Amino acid sequence: MRNSNSLIGFRVDASDSIGFGHVVRCLALAEYMLDYGHDVVFITRDLDKVKRATGDRYTIMEIENDSADSILSKVHPRVMVIDLREGGEQLSEELISRVSNVVLISDFPRYVPPLIDIYCFPTFIPLDIEIPASVKVFGGGKYILLRREIINYIGRSSEVRKDVENITVILGGGYRKRDEMEVLNTLDNINYRGEVNLFSGIFSIKGGLYDFRLKVVKGFKIPYKEISQSDLVICGSGLSLFETLALKKPAISIPGSRREEEEVNVLSEMGYCFDGRGDIRHVLCEAIECFESRKKIVRNIEGAVDGKGAERVAKAIDELVGE
Repeated sequence: MRNSNSLIGFRVDASDSIGFGHVVRCLALAEYMLDYGHDVVFITRDLDKVKRATGDRYTIMEIENDSADSILSKVHPRVMVIDLREGGEQLSEELISRVSNVVLISDFPRYVPPLIDIYCFPTFIPLDIEIPASVKVFGGGKYILLRREIINYIGRSSEVRKDVENITVILGGGYRKRDEMEVLNTLDNINYRGEVNLFSGIFSIKGGLYDFRLKVVKGFKIPYKEISQSDLVICGSGLSLFETLALKKPAISIPGSRREEEEVNVLSEMGYCFDGRGDIRHVLCEAIECFESRKKIVRNIEGAVDGKGAERVAKAIDELVGE
């Protein structure tokens, strides 16, 4: 690893309306940046919410708007990581032109600005998006395909599954707290006996509340080890779901946004995951009691879905600083 005092800025927001998913994935990169010896600053319009997720480990700077002057008058990072909300209002071409290197994370790709260095697509990339040759593309979404064409990249295989003894729940985040508690309470109510790994980057659950063995996995990186050891994974959509499917693990997906609902509609209709909307008790019983099950498999496209997406992006950012 290269020691560097270069500053990495993360332009990201979090709130009760948009959730904490954006800041959580930036935190996964920020942890690697500290390991590489870089300084990190979070730039946000939601200081209290972001601090709730980051704790006291990181410097947080609050801004009033997304103009280049508003940001660069206070801090001028060597690399700016911009995590776009659905509206994409943080995308300022003036800001991009005035920062040495730019990394863009977007769930809703419309076009790829030519002045950026790295583009991260956590989900799908439409085929009609033109990607400049100079831009590196990373992320769980290195799927340059349309939703209707996902079948070309997914395969099935029939297999008798053993009894479910180990479940991983990946619903950490403020706006999914209700889903998280409902899943745990339902497992308790149906007398589930086994171990539950609860991935919770922001909240923790007090022990002794459930009959099953509950292990809280803290942190902001996808719990790759716990997923690989699980018989069933309960998660949202996007990267968590694709990482799970890439490891050939059955999944119940509880979508948290309109975009995620579209993904779950496609994947559940094709039989690659259980749709967790509606009566979670019924879905859990179906998943746990179903003795014969089709494995849910997503092809590992160019290593894009293997539990190490954040590690690859972080390495690319570190290389930008060294150029």
